Amino acid sequence: MWEYCGIFFSKILKNLQKLVFKTNSKLVISSTWRKDVEGKTILLKKLHEYGLDNFVIGYTPILNCSRGNEIKSFINALNVNINFIIIFQELQFPLLCQVHLNG
Repeated sequence: MWEYCGIFFSKILKNLQKLVFKTNSKLVISSTWRKDVEGKTILLKKLHEYGLDNFVIGYTPILNCSRGNEIKSFINALNVNINFIIIFQELQFPLLCQVHLNG
């Protein structure tokens, strides 16, 4: 899958790196990569190449429902005040989408 994404994915990770470093954001993995040990290992190795692995605070639960509900479940379990989240869909929608939660 990483090879499939090629240079495009590298550019996205560089942009994510800039955003995370500038804002000290935290990352939550909701990708299908989270569903098995090999996927998580590959993903964390790739994030490590960009210095992003230490910003990962967790993975959304696998609830056999919509991805949105899995993300919502994770946020509710955090029990912290979140000003906004950024959802990045790695292949289908290579865009950053800001979703305001408070205000």
